[in-house]
Amino acid sequence: MSIPPPPGQGPGRYYPSAPPPPGDGARPKPPKRPMGAAGVAFTIIGCGALLVLAMFIGFIAVIMSADGDSSGSSDSSSDAEASAAPTGPATERFGPETVSVDLDSGDRFYIDLDAGTPQWTGAEMSGHDLIMSFLITPALLSHDSTEMTIAPVAPGEQPGRDGCWELLAEDPTYQVELEQDVPFCLETTDGRIAFVEITEVTDAAVAVRATVWE
Repeated sequence: MSIPPPPGQGPGRYYPSAPPPPGDGARPKPPKRPMGAAGVAFTIIGCGALLVLAMFIGFIAVIMSADGDSSGSSDSSSDAEASAAPTGPATERFGPETVSVDLDSGDRFYIDLDAGTPQWTGAEMSGHDLIMSFLITPALLSHDSTEMTIAPVAPGEQPGRDGCWELLAEDPTYQVELEQDVPFCLETTDGRIAFVEITEVTDAAVAVRATVWE
């Protein structure tokens, strides 16, 4: 008769293995490589290049700002000179005097108000102050069609030299409609101030009456 082994003994008994020590099975991190001399030099060169680039950009910005200020000052000075108010008493160069333009000779005419008396021609002339055009919409244009040398005047008003200068400084344009009884102020190519009225508009002629001050 065999005697059974005590509990926990015998060939069929399973004994669990002891737990692994801490850290076993985890892959250790590789140690950091120290930066060599070449890496240090590359870092220093890169930082230096960025610093030089930043200084160069700042230098260019300063130069551009200075140029802009200089140009702006020059433009402002030129504008101030061009728009300087007339001084002294208003002396009439001529006027009011009427010039009648014969429309049978073309569809574009040139008027000069700086001469001793108003003159007009169907061919472009040097120093003209107004262009009378029928090419698209009948209109009186400034001497080169774009210069803001014309200022509309309210119907019935007749401003003097100083009044015209104020209108030209406040609300200039480059054209007025070619209609009868339309008044406007004008700065001539020689810098004189003029008051002009369209007194007649027919199929045959257009008449304008002008007063020009020195």
